[in-house]
Amino acid sequence: NPSTLAYGDWLCRCAAPKTGRAVGNVAVCTLDECDTAIACPTCAATTCADAGQTCSEVSTFDGSLGDWSCHCAPPLIGHQPQAAARCILDECAAACATCAGDTCAAARQDCVDDDTDVAALGAWRCVCTAPTTGSALNAPASCALDECGDGCATCADGVCSRAQQDCVDPNTLAASLNDWMCE
Repeated sequence: NPSTLAYGDWLCRCAAPKTGRAVGNVAVCTLDECDTAIACPTCAATTCADAGQTCSEVSTFDGSLGDWSCHCAPPLIGHQPQAAARCILDECAAACATCAGDTCAAARQDCVDDDTDVAALGAWRCVCTAPTTGSALNAPASCALDECGDGCATCADGVCSRAQQDCVDPNTLAASLNDWMCE
């Protein structure tokens, strides 16, 4: 208002590409570096969108520049500051059509994804927990337990060798316990 009777009605507006304005005071300027419509030296532009990823920014405050990062879209995992992220797919942890889900956990086994590359689908396996051994690709493993070894509640733990005999476990299926013998 150019009237000499109007005081404090002046306007501060932030210079593009920043946004913000204030009447009768200094404006608080912000810059959304993830906004694909804004062109600025520190902005993401379409870096994240072109990679099929989302952009997030810690703060749009004027003094906080270059704090954006790209994040992979679920079920992929990964993020990268100021660049497209390298995404991985851990089929043991993610929820997807080729993922393990609770297959291994239901069998009381560990799940291991040997290749988390997004192109390597169906690379997970169930692994038996110690002292049992064995693994299977994309299915629960048939676990074996050699009771002639050490470390299990029913293992021979060197009983036969101390008697200078050989230990024999005729059935190493994990469910077949206490069937070892000294020969």
